[in-house]
Amino acid sequence: AVVGLWKRTRRTLDALLTGSSMEPAIPSGSTVRLHCGEPVRAGDVAALVHDGHVLLHRVVAVCEPFLLTRGDALVIPDPPLRLDLVFARVEAVQHAGDWIAPGAHVGSPAQRLVLALCAFRMSSRWTRVLVAVLRRLLRRPAAPQVDIMA
Repeated sequence: AVVGLWKRTRRTLDALLTGSSMEPAIPSGSTVRLHCGEPVRAGDVAALVHDGHVLLHRVVAVCEPFLLTRGDALVIPDPPLRLDLVFARVEAVQHAGDWIAPGAHVGSPAQRLVLALCAFRMSSRWTRVLVAVLRRLLRRPAAPQVDIMA
């Protein structure tokens, strides 16, 4: 409920990221500035609520009403998620006392291959099945958690 309020009021807030899946663009322990209610597009880092947790991952594709996200350090993307789960876009990352925009990410050859196999824009169902199979094969680490600072 509170996330919905932040989204509707376009609140800006700072959060502490824990987890390594967004490295090197956003190292674990970094403070990020979230701009709630902002639309996201491919290349943005999005904050979303999934399975009761706030996650930060890069948007790799949007095909309404779904989006495909992935941590920069991971090969396998998350399963397709509903676009309405996104509540904010990462506006900046605090680095040495300064706020800087999150860096762009150029996917590795393995990341680009997996995305090509997903064929997300043609079939979110196929993407969901492929991601589930790849996760079982590779035993993917958990996504980073975010602690909201009040």
